[in-house]
Amino acid sequence: MLTLHGIETNNLKSVDVSISYGKITAVVGGSGAGKTSLAFHTLYALCKNELDTISGIPASLRPKVRDYANLLPAIGLKQKNANVNPRSSIFTYLGLDKLFLPLFLQANPDIKRNILAQNNPANYCPACEGLGVVYRPAPARIVDLDRPLADKPFFSWNKFLSNHYYPLLEAFCVAHGIDMTKSISQLSVRQQELLLHGGGDKQFQVRYKQKNRYRQKRFPFVGAIREIQECCDNLQVPGNRQKAKSYITEQVCPECHGARFAEHLSEYTLNGWTIHDILLSSFDALLPFIQSIPDQEFAVNRLTALVANVVRNNLGYLAPMRSIPSLSGGEFQRLQLASVLSSDFTNLLYVIDEVSSSLHVAEYPDVISQLQSLKERNSTLVMVEHELEFIEKADNLIALDDGRVIDSTDWLQRQREVSVARAKVEPRGTMDFTVHDVHNIRHLDVAIPMGCLIGCCGVSGSGKSSFAEAISGRSGVEYINQGTIQGNSNSTVATYLKLMQPIDSFLCKALGASPKTFLFNNSASQCPACEGKGYVEQEASFGHAFRSVCEACEGRRYNPEVLAYRFNSLSVHDILTMTVADLSTAEVFSANRKIAAKLEDMISIGLGHLTLFRPTSELSGGEAQRIKLLSRVKANLKNTFLIIDEPANGLERHDTKRLIDFLDRLLAKAKGIMVIEHNLFLLKSMDYILEFGPRGGDGGGDIIFQGRIEDMEGSESILKDYV
Repeated sequence: MLTLHGIETNNLKSVDVSISYGKITAVVGGSGAGKTSLAFHTLYALCKNELDTISGIPASLRPKVRDYANLLPAIGLKQKNANVNPRSSIFTYLGLDKLFLPLFLQANPDIKRNILAQNNPANYCPACEGLGVVYRPAPARIVDLDRPLADKPFFSWNKFLSNHYYPLLEAFCVAHGIDMTKSISQLSVRQQELLLHGGGDKQFQVRYKQKNRYRQKRFPFVGAIREIQECCDNLQVPGNRQKAKSYITEQVCPECHGARFAEHLSEYTLNGWTIHDILLSSFDALLPFIQSIPDQEFAVNRLTALVANVVRNNLGYLAPMRSIPSLSGGEFQRLQLASVLSSDFTNLLYVIDEVSSSLHVAEYPDVISQLQSLKERNSTLVMVEHELEFIEKADNLIALDDGRVIDSTDWLQRQREVSVARAKVEPRGTMDFTVHDVHNIRHLDVAIPMGCLIGCCGVSGSGKSSFAEAISGRSGVEYINQGTIQGNSNSTVATYLKLMQPIDSFLCKALGASPKTFLFNNSASQCPACEGKGYVEQEASFGHAFRSVCEACEGRRYNPEVLAYRFNSLSVHDILTMTVADLSTAEVFSANRKIAAKLEDMISIGLGHLTLFRPTSELSGGEAQRIKLLSRVKANLKNTFLIIDEPANGLERHDTKRLIDFLDRLLAKAKGIMVIEHNLFLLKSMDYILEFGPRGGDGGGDIIFQGRIEDMEGSESILKDYV
């Protein structure tokens, strides 16, 4: 039995736990209970540190534990997909290139050994340079064709840092006799072409304001769409990708159709299939092909086992050439699970984060079966979980509340008793959308009701996220997706939510300090030894680096002079390391409505347990998603249709109930709200359901039900059998 005593990592309060070998243990509790702190920041971290030490790699920041015994080699399967490399694909991630290579060499003895090397420039499709996609300007994201030129209709120019664009436009229009009181749609075809796609060597003298002073300079005029196209054509040039990313659309490469490999490689075949056939087929179609290869040697057996596990983990709709960054956190986690199940390892510890997230209720039995398969290898599973169907299949429970172990039977009973008595509302008007040729969506015309809460559901890969991404480019639509929080090593909850500046201003005014005194990235205020990081990083063997708490400031980030300031007997470090709930209770920021309101919003969606100093890199998947929601919600949502991808990710039922209340308050401001969700508890509370299906991949892309959940009976809905 694996034992840990006196755990005080993050908010855990001297917790003792024992974990039985060869069993499934579920770690449960509400937001901030300490689930991730126990499972990942303590248990997994300790096991990893032990292995690193054996390998001569110094341990990273150590968890706070009094003593421990009987650790196991551990693998962590998290919901986060932090891979942002566009060249990384399922084909390379699973090692399919190495398994297929001997088979191709045997079938074609005249080919080179690097024929399946995806990252070899010699194999690149020349049109997409091996990415499988090309980027094109999205006119609807760049310009409003119906807004007068004098009213700044170019979305791209409105966001660029330089302010010379509209003075340049005015000079260009004068030179070409274009009436700026008209919209682009009212102009002649020739004038439209000039404004959108024009260019030339002629330069115009313009006077514009930049950083509070006027400047004069000569610029050539480049049409708004042409400017973005030139960025697309030269994405390798520094700054072009950042400049264009909000105004382009990703399209499958017209030459390789997404296979990434050059066309001449298709002359080589395996059992009648070309390289391109293999790369572009779904795993559902790939499995019978592999099973049909006549020589049942080692590579074929390994391929069969691996692809079968991908299919069993409800990822059969994916193709090998799908990029890893495009996968949701849940898809990436199940891909990891498929890879693990295909290995020959036994007697390991698997620490798994919310495996039920991103799964449709109809997919639960298959994934539960996969977890049981791991257990049967004498492996030990510890899973952070909120879904009762998974929790009830565990052998043991560890229930946490506010950093302490509580009675698990009592916790489970209270979860079963939670209900939501929400008064449903009638829709007010609709927004019409047309989507075609986006992933597996061939053509959809749909009218979505506004003024209500909409639950968008469907099995994995049925087209929910593809639909959301496709309509997110429309004016008045905002999509908050599952992408990870991007930030540097100094990124904290406070910096991500843009609270550090207001907090600094508030404290400086209250304490008579000079501006920026309480910003830890200010060189005059930060600890000089760690430069405001709270830790120091040192190079170790094998190219690894390790972190240790800064001895000079003891992790506080600030220099002694700043730490000496007191507000209500609290230092700035005290304030930033208090939980949000405690800050609100103590009314630390009651005199600043902006800060206080943000803290109240955090509490209302189950984030009251966080501290403002919490690094964003340490947030769980559900915490990160809701932090993103708060950071993106603007004060004026009157004309905004808000789409939120899985906001209930990682929430138990009490927290989900609070989230529903928050969505209702948000709905009072917005034009409409649609949540992409699998959480049945939340979906039952929605006013309207939009269900995609009936299957994933090529078997999906259609709307199989649209209406109230009470009207599902007799429809093609899959959800109706579970509500």
